[in-house]
Amino acid sequence: PFNTDYGIASVNEASPASGTSYTATADAITDMAITLPESPSSGDRMELRYRVQDDDNYMVFYARYSGSAWDVRIDKVEGGSATQLLNVTNVGTPDTLRVITDGNRHDAYTKSGTTWTRRNGQINNSFNAALTTIKPVFEVGSVGSLRSYPRTSPAYAELDRR
Repeated sequence: PFNTDYGIASVNEASPASGTSYTATADAITDMAITLPESPSSGDRMELRYRVQDDDNYMVFYARYSGSAWDVRIDKVEGGSATQLLNVTNVGTPDTLRVITDGNRHDAYTKSGTTWTRRNGQINNSFNAALTTIKPVFEVGSVGSLRSYPRTSPAYAELDRR
């Protein structure tokens, strides 16, 4: 699996299409490289949906323009109704959204340049915990790549070999 830079990735899309579903793993490190729009409008969003069941049931980590700054949020969307689980305001201009899931635990990170920033504390939520679908959704800006790595894999044993 290590014959390419992203060999262990369960998803490695260089130019993912908005609204396209990809199969990852439930427990994963998922990165979506983004380019924010130069002149955003209030309410503009770039979403990384994960643990997707359908268009009405999923978890979502997203950047949203408030009218004066970019914020990041995680929502649980159940039956089409969103419940906010994380809200961090004025996060600058991130170029990558990362969500790490492990069982019921969710950790959110953004990257700007070379600096990763953890966004608030860990979320503990079991909604759709076994589902493996991820989906980028964006109508503004662009997504440069979508990559998802399993949190556990038999291939990781290769890294420990001496």
